[in-house]
Amino acid sequence: MKKLLSSACLLLIVCFASTTASADTFTLVSGSGVTHNGFTVGPLNGVLNGTNITTWCTDFDDFVNFGDTWEVNVLSFSDLAGAELAQYQQAAWLTMQFAVTDQSQWGDIHYALWRLSDDDPTLVTAGSDLWLAMAQSQNFANFDFSSFRILRPTGDPGQEMLTTVPEPATLILLGTGLAGVAAGARRRRKAAEN
Repeated sequence: MKKLLSSACLLLIVCFASTTASADTFTLVSGSGVTHNGFTVGPLNGVLNGTNITTWCTDFDDFVNFGDTWEVNVLSFSDLAGAELAQYQQAAWLTMQFAVTDQSQWGDIHYALWRLSDDDPTLVTAGSDLWLAMAQSQNFANFDFSSFRILRPTGDPGQEMLTTVPEPATLILLGTGLAGVAAGARRRRKAAEN
């Protein structure tokens, strides 16, 4: 039983450490299939250090293609302060809107997301004005941003992405579930031996 508990704890430590590591490799795999004025908008699929993740592009200035790979530093919101923290809190709120709105709104939501860090006039639409104003008016005092990570490129090529990772509570539940499955399997094996 001690070996089983030790294995579960080790798995949790490895999972948690992998979510906070930096100098990682990211590959952009595919998009949502939704475009707006020729730009892919909405969630993107990528691979971070061999793990499939969902991301959202926060960088309008740098262009990459599906299949491109680049090095990133993985930052949490606790690494930020002041105006930069407020910007990423608004970006995180906007990324959550993709899951609760119709795809017809995704272009304006993503334009608002890009406008947080870019003043390109082609991004200014009535819809993006509305979404940007909503993001900027949110009170984030009681909001939990612990699962959000910024994938910041270390050089060119590269594009900054925002993603989420499992919360520590989720990892604990996963570890507990795995320990329970292992204990059940051990009991069944012992019962079959008798």
